[in-house]
Amino acid sequence: MLGLGLLSWKGYDSLEASLATYNRIGMLDLFEEVVAYLPEAAEPGPSICRAAGVRPVEAATNQGILAGFEGLARAMTADVVLLVENDCPVIVDHAEARRQIQHARQLIESGAVRIVRLRSLAEPGEAFTTRAKFHRYFPAEGASGTERLNAWLRRLLRPERTRRALGEAVLHDQRLAVESGVARLDAEGFALTTSRHIPWTNQSVMIRREDFLASVIEVAKAADTRRRVNGAKNIEIEMNAPHWRNAEIPIAVAPGIFTHRRVGSRGY
Repeated sequence: MLGLGLLSWKGYDSLEASLATYNRIGMLDLFEEVVAYLPEAAEPGPSICRAAGVRPVEAATNQGILAGFEGLARAMTADVVLLVENDCPVIVDHAEARRQIQHARQLIESGAVRIVRLRSLAEPGEAFTTRAKFHRYFPAEGASGTERLNAWLRRLLRPERTRRALGEAVLHDQRLAVESGVARLDAEGFALTTSRHIPWTNQSVMIRREDFLASVIEVAKAADTRRRVNGAKNIEIEMNAPHWRNAEIPIAVAPGIFTHRRVGSRGY
């Protein structure tokens, strides 16, 4: 059973806009279960969900991103879940969404990977800051001679940062990722790599629900970290640690079907 889960703490303008893109291409028909988890629920959130054919699960309080994703996963019953935030509209047509979602599911159910990332590589959208950092070490095509010289010096003087940047080539320069052995491309154009090279992301991931709860949520809850987002854990901070990199979790990076686009007022 395949499920789609959306997390929306307020931000109902973005939620409505994202759901409109899903229904425009008929994407919800690809899932046996579709749930939206609404911490600190208030109208029009639940009504927006019901109008779009999505089951809203309301929570009286908001306890942060980690607690929100845990609540979402526990509200679902599907074996494999695609988890997105409220500001992740789909930017491909139905045929391409179906192709990538079905292949992602097959990779997970076959055991080839445990996680598939489905944020668009071509149009990742807002708050995608890692690309600029990557190009400081591996310049983009057309970079100036000065930029290339500075990047060469950084690679020479900062070998550990260079290694980390090279790992993220799977997100920014897949030719380099393949040539350097960071990833390999399968027949559907998905880059196969591991958690040694790319971090956990809350943006548009497919995973087995029980795996998510056990190896992501419980590990993040137990992590001894001090940084917080709005006073609470957010998963990404807690998973950006040696235990994640050393686990060598097999991950697939899809060409992607979602972007990141906030709309209107977030309500906070």
